[in-house]
Amino acid sequence: QWLMSGVPTIADVVFPPLATTPKIWFDWSIKGTDAPITPAEIETEMERVGAQVAIGHYCEDRAVYKGDAYEVTDETRRTVHLGVDLFGPAGTPVYAALDGTVALFNDNNTYLDYGPVIILEHRTGDGVAFWTLYGHLSRPSLEGLYEGKKVAAGDLIGWFGEEHENVGWAPH
Repeated sequence: QWLMSGVPTIADVVFPPLATTPKIWFDWSIKGTDAPITPAEIETEMERVGAQVAIGHYCEDRAVYKGDAYEVTDETRRTVHLGVDLFGPAGTPVYAALDGTVALFNDNNTYLDYGPVIILEHRTGDGVAFWTLYGHLSRPSLEGLYEGKKVAAGDLIGWFGEEHENVGWAPH
């Protein structure tokens, strides 16, 4: 409700703005077996439809989680995607969606993990804390950061990483 109230300044996390950018939605769900996965496949499909950004769904049950990091127990794996993916070329600038502070940052360099990641803490008008996570960034995105560093909505916070920085994922 607070986000929809018009009180906070909400910035686009990539440029050009998502509302006006040609885009394509990819279905990586267990049922979406024909979605592109490799960087080359994603780039080819984006070019085919003239998209500048490709989007992966929130809360999607995905079959692509194959690394050890997704094992919950010996018999079960995490398969639900807990974010929204925005795909584009490596080096694409990433901006803070809201005013906040750096809560933590790290290079999670296990295969198919986040790679370089930044988590920002935000507060509603009533002081309720919540966080946004920006993963799969380039390693230079982590330079100069410290816990508690203030950022404003629209501030540059990093760049999409190359596949090797994203520990196996296409740039997004």
